[in-house]
Amino acid sequence: MVRHILQRLGLAVPLVIGASFITFSILYFVPGDPVVMMLGDRANDRQLVEKLRNELRLNDPFFVRYGRFVGDLAKGDLGRSYRTNHSIAADLREALPATMELACAGVLLAMLIGVISGTVSALRQYSYADFALMIVAMIGVSIPVFWLALILSYLLAFRYNILEMAGRVGGDFLSYQSPTGFFIAEALWYRNWDMLGDALRHLALPALTLGLIGSALVARMTRSSVLEAKSQDFVRTARAKGLKRHQVLWHTMRNAMLPVITVIGLQFGALMGGAIITEEVFAWPGVGTYLIQAIRYRDIVAVQGTVMVLVLIFVLVNLAVDLLYLAVDPRVRE
Repeated sequence: MVRHILQRLGLAVPLVIGASFITFSILYFVPGDPVVMMLGDRANDRQLVEKLRNELRLNDPFFVRYGRFVGDLAKGDLGRSYRTNHSIAADLREALPATMELACAGVLLAMLIGVISGTVSALRQYSYADFALMIVAMIGVSIPVFWLALILSYLLAFRYNILEMAGRVGGDFLSYQSPTGFFIAEALWYRNWDMLGDALRHLALPALTLGLIGSALVARMTRSSVLEAKSQDFVRTARAKGLKRHQVLWHTMRNAMLPVITVIGLQFGALMGGAIITEEVFAWPGVGTYLIQAIRYRDIVAVQGTVMVLVLIFVLVNLAVDLLYLAVDPRVRE
């Protein structure tokens, strides 16, 4: 187990280095001057522009700046945002909890809806239920996320006023100073049911949007995996031994879950990267929103630091998926 983890971490090192070089190169050669964005109306003063560029060491050669960037990363220093004038680590500490809550809720919904519908579809192959579920799944794979977000917002927020449209909390809780940033976990811990209900009403729409989109792919993968597992010899042997239907289904699902675990893990890693469109539509103050604002402002230091944190999160999520493989399938351990 330890050897496997070390091997995976060793493979992650060149990935992180490559991502750092690509990210830095793209932002280095993209047109636009962050100093001009910072100065605004004062950008007409060329002496002031050059002075600030020298202070920020933006006139240094490419490899000098890249070496400094990698060196700071190795020390855990993500730099300071031009836009907020805060350390990027502090900004991300505020944004990450919101994204983690949204990602966990979205993946949980995608897993529940996708696995259940995919399993039902596989067990009732070629039935009306199978065709209906797969048509819905095909629509879910094809539908643009912003369109679904707008439709759900109109129906559930504007038309029937069941859920909240924007933000993480509202009303009396807007002034709440969260020590961790995890509103739902804190509401459960302190048994603040009013705050819990308000936070869930705000979380429901973006989570449902991501969950429905993600469940389509999970459902298709689950159906394919269950159908493949049903045709294996061990399933026929289990039936021949007279095992009950739920016991046969348990063995089938355990072997069918490996590809599904991969899809769910990749979805979680992608959502942790910030479901940018969803966060923008619902004014969700997460990593995706922070990254978009940094790009608009040409805050290259914030973009670089955020992307590298997201790469690291994605690597860790993939490592967790590998460990789940070891737990679910003994053949992988061998």
